[in-house]
Amino acid sequence: MSAYICSRIKTIEQDCVHYLIALLVKLGCSLTASLGLFYFMNFLEKDLEQIIFETDNQFLRNRGLKYIDGEKRRQVRIGNYGIADLITIQRVQGDEFCNPILFITVFELKQNIIDYNSLKQVSRYKKGILEYLKFRNFEQNVIVRMVLVGKTVDESDFCYLIDFVEYLTVYTYDYKVDGINFESHKGYHLTKNGFYK
Repeated sequence: MSAYICSRIKTIEQDCVHYLIALLVKLGCSLTASLGLFYFMNFLEKDLEQIIFETDNQFLRNRGLKYIDGEKRRQVRIGNYGIADLITIQRVQGDEFCNPILFITVFELKQNIIDYNSLKQVSRYKKGILEYLKFRNFEQNVIVRMVLVGKTVDESDFCYLIDFVEYLTVYTYDYKVDGINFESHKGYHLTKNGFYK
Protein backbone atom coordinates (compact mmCIF):
# COMPACT_ATOMS: atom_id res chain seq x y z
CA MET A 1 0.00 0.00 0.00
CA SER A 2 1.44 3.39 -0.93
CA ALA A 3 2.39 6.01 1.66
CA TYR A 4 -0.26 8.34 0.20
CA ILE A 5 -3.07 5.81 0.69
CA CYS A 6 -1.90 5.05 4.27
CA SER A 7 -1.84 8.78 5.00
CA ARG A 8 -5.37 9.25 3.60
CA ILE A 9 -6.73 6.33 5.65
CA LYS A 10 -5.22 7.80 8.84
CA THR A 11 -6.71 11.23 8.03
CA ILE A 12 -10.16 9.68 7.45
CA GLU A 13 -9.88 7.75 10.76
CA GLN A 14 -8.98 10.96 12.63
CA ASP A 15 -11.85 12.84 10.97
CA CYS A 16 -14.29 10.09 12.02
CA VAL A 17 -13.09 10.22 15.64
CA HIS A 18 -13.34 14.04 15.74
CA TYR A 19 -16.84 13.84 14.28
CA LEU A 20 -17.84 11.21 16.85
CA ILE A 21 -16.54 13.33 19.76
CA ALA A 22 -18.39 16.41 18.44
CA LEU A 23 -21.58 14.35 18.06
CA LEU A 24 -21.33 12.96 21.61
CA VAL A 25 -20.83 16.46 23.04
CA LYS A 26 -23.82 17.70 21.02
CA LEU A 27 -25.94 14.84 22.37
CA GLY A 28 -25.14 15.90 25.93
CA CYS A 29 -22.09 13.81 26.84
CA SER A 30 -19.42 15.77 28.64
CA LEU A 31 -16.25 16.61 26.78
CA THR A 32 -14.33 14.55 29.38
CA ALA A 33 -16.44 11.46 28.70
CA SER A 34 -16.10 11.97 24.96
CA LEU A 35 -12.32 12.33 25.19
CA GLY A 36 -12.28 9.25 27.44
CA LEU A 37 -14.01 7.29 24.68
CA PHE A 38 -11.48 8.60 22.16
CA TYR A 39 -8.62 7.53 24.41
CA PHE A 40 -10.18 4.09 24.99
CA MET A 41 -10.49 3.56 21.25
CA ASN A 42 -6.77 4.28 20.84
CA PHE A 43 -5.57 2.51 24.01
CA LEU A 44 -2.27 0.73 23.38
CA GLU A 45 -0.12 -1.82 25.22
CA LYS A 46 2.42 0.94 25.90
CA ASP A 47 -0.34 3.03 27.54
CA LEU A 48 -1.15 0.11 29.84
CA GLU A 49 2.53 -0.23 30.75
CA GLN A 50 2.86 3.50 31.43
CA ILE A 51 -0.26 3.62 33.61
CA ILE A 52 0.89 0.69 35.75
CA PHE A 53 4.46 1.98 35.98
CA GLU A 54 3.56 5.56 36.91
CA THR A 55 0.61 4.88 39.23
CA ASP A 56 0.96 4.39 42.98
CA ASN A 57 0.96 0.69 43.97
CA GLN A 58 -1.77 1.11 46.58
CA PHE A 59 -4.03 2.86 44.06
CA LEU A 60 -3.52 -0.04 41.62
CA ARG A 61 -4.32 -2.55 44.36
CA ASN A 62 -7.50 -0.61 45.12
CA ARG A 63 -8.37 -0.91 41.42
CA GLY A 64 -7.98 -4.72 41.54
CA LEU A 65 -4.32 -5.35 40.59
CA LYS A 66 -3.17 -7.25 43.69
CA TYR A 67 0.43 -8.37 43.05
CA ILE A 68 1.94 -4.94 42.57
CA ASP A 69 4.43 -4.56 45.41
CA GLY A 70 7.86 -3.02 45.80
CA GLU A 71 10.01 -1.24 43.25
CA LYS A 72 8.80 -1.19 39.64
CA ARG A 73 11.06 -1.45 36.61
CA ARG A 74 9.98 -1.39 32.98
CA GLN A 75 11.37 -2.86 29.77
CA VAL A 76 13.81 -5.10 31.65
CA ARG A 77 16.22 -7.12 29.51
CA ILE A 78 16.62 -10.65 30.85
CA GLY A 79 19.64 -11.74 28.83
CA ASN A 80 18.65 -13.63 25.69
CA TYR A 81 15.34 -14.63 27.30
CA GLY A 82 13.79 -11.36 26.17
CA ILE A 83 12.56 -8.04 27.51
CA ALA A 84 9.86 -8.05 30.20
CA ASP A 85 7.29 -5.26 30.00
CA LEU A 86 7.42 -4.66 33.73
CA ILE A 87 8.81 -6.31 36.85
CA THR A 88 8.46 -5.54 40.53
CA ILE A 89 10.97 -6.41 43.22
CA GLN A 90 10.14 -6.57 46.92
CA ARG A 91 12.21 -7.89 49.80
CA VAL A 92 10.09 -9.13 52.70
CA GLN A 93 11.73 -9.52 56.09
CA GLY A 94 11.22 -12.94 57.61
CA ASP A 95 10.41 -13.58 61.24
CA GLU A 96 12.81 -15.24 63.70
CA PHE A 97 12.23 -18.64 62.05
CA CYS A 98 12.27 -17.55 58.43
CA ASN A 99 14.90 -15.90 56.28
CA PRO A 100 13.97 -12.84 54.19
CA ILE A 101 12.20 -13.57 50.90
CA LEU A 102 12.73 -11.71 47.65
CA PHE A 103 9.52 -11.49 45.61
CA ILE A 104 10.02 -10.78 41.92
CA THR A 105 6.86 -10.37 39.84
CA VAL A 106 7.08 -10.46 36.05
CA PHE A 107 4.26 -8.70 34.18
CA GLU A 108 3.37 -9.45 30.59
CA LEU A 109 0.93 -6.86 29.27
CA LYS A 110 -1.33 -7.44 26.29
CA GLN A 111 -3.43 -4.85 24.52
CA ASN A 112 -5.98 -7.50 23.62
CA ILE A 113 -6.17 -11.24 24.34
CA ILE A 114 -4.26 -13.31 26.88
CA ASP A 115 -3.55 -16.77 25.42
CA TYR A 116 -1.00 -19.63 25.24
CA ASN A 117 1.57 -17.33 23.65
CA SER A 118 1.29 -14.87 26.55
CA LEU A 119 1.85 -17.69 29.05
CA LYS A 120 4.82 -19.04 27.09
CA GLN A 121 6.34 -15.56 26.94
CA VAL A 122 6.01 -14.79 30.67
CA SER A 123 7.26 -18.31 31.54
CA ARG A 124 10.37 -17.68 29.45
CA TYR A 125 11.02 -14.47 31.39
CA LYS A 126 10.56 -16.27 34.70
CA LYS A 127 13.00 -18.97 33.63
CA GLY A 128 15.47 -16.27 32.56
CA ILE A 129 15.27 -14.58 35.97
CA LEU A 130 15.79 -17.88 37.80
CA GLU A 131 18.77 -18.72 35.58
CA TYR A 132 20.25 -15.25 36.14
CA LEU A 133 19.95 -15.63 39.92
CA LYS A 134 21.60 -19.05 39.70
CA PHE A 135 24.37 -17.59 37.49
CA ARG A 136 24.98 -14.88 40.15
CA ASN A 137 24.99 -17.49 42.97
CA PHE A 138 22.11 -15.66 44.63
CA GLU A 139 21.32 -17.55 47.83
CA GLN A 140 18.38 -15.66 49.30
CA ASN A 141 14.91 -17.26 49.20
CA VAL A 142 13.21 -16.11 46.00
CA ILE A 143 9.67 -16.43 44.68
CA VAL A 144 9.11 -15.38 41.07
CA ARG A 145 5.46 -14.68 40.29
CA MET A 146 3.97 -14.24 36.81
CA VAL A 147 1.17 -11.81 36.03
CA LEU A 148 -0.65 -11.59 32.71
CA VAL A 149 -2.77 -8.51 32.02
CA GLY A 150 -4.92 -8.09 28.91
CA LYS A 151 -8.29 -7.02 27.58
CA THR A 152 -9.75 -10.55 27.44
CA VAL A 153 -8.80 -14.14 28.25
CA ASP A 154 -8.79 -16.87 25.60
CA GLU A 155 -11.69 -19.07 26.73
CA SER A 156 -10.65 -22.12 24.74
CA ASP A 157 -8.75 -24.79 26.71
CA PHE A 158 -6.19 -22.16 27.73
CA CYS A 159 -8.40 -20.68 30.46
CA TYR A 160 -8.25 -23.94 32.45
CA LEU A 161 -4.45 -23.71 32.75
CA ILE A 162 -4.70 -20.61 34.92
CA ASP A 163 -5.54 -22.63 38.04
CA PHE A 164 -2.72 -25.14 37.50
CA VAL A 165 0.32 -22.93 36.90
CA GLU A 166 2.05 -22.09 40.17
CA TYR A 167 2.48 -18.38 40.94
CA LEU A 168 0.44 -17.29 37.90
CA THR A 169 -2.23 -14.60 38.16
CA VAL A 170 -4.33 -13.36 35.24
CA TYR A 171 -6.14 -10.02 35.07
CA THR A 172 -8.24 -8.28 32.49
CA TYR A 173 -8.33 -4.49 32.43
CA ASP A 174 -11.11 -2.09 31.61
CA TYR A 175 -10.31 1.53 30.82
CA LYS A 176 -13.18 3.98 31.17
CA VAL A 177 -13.64 7.66 31.92
CA ASP A 178 -13.04 7.08 35.65
CA GLY A 179 -9.72 5.35 34.89
CA ILE A 180 -8.46 1.81 34.82
CA ASN A 181 -9.84 -1.21 36.67
CA PHE A 182 -8.57 -4.78 36.87
CA GLU A 183 -10.41 -8.07 37.37
CA SER A 184 -8.74 -11.32 38.43
CA HIS A 185 -9.58 -14.47 36.45
CA LYS A 186 -9.49 -18.04 37.78
CA GLY A 187 -11.76 -20.97 38.44
CA TYR A 188 -13.03 -21.44 34.88
CA HIS A 189 -15.41 -24.38 34.52
CA LEU A 190 -18.14 -25.56 32.18
CA THR A 191 -21.61 -24.44 33.16
CA LYS A 192 -23.01 -27.52 31.42
CA ASN A 193 -20.55 -30.18 32.56
CA GLY A 194 -22.50 -33.27 31.50
CA PHE A 195 -22.46 -34.85 34.96
CA TYR A 196 -25.55 -36.72 36.08
CA LYS A 197 -26.65 -37.96 39.50
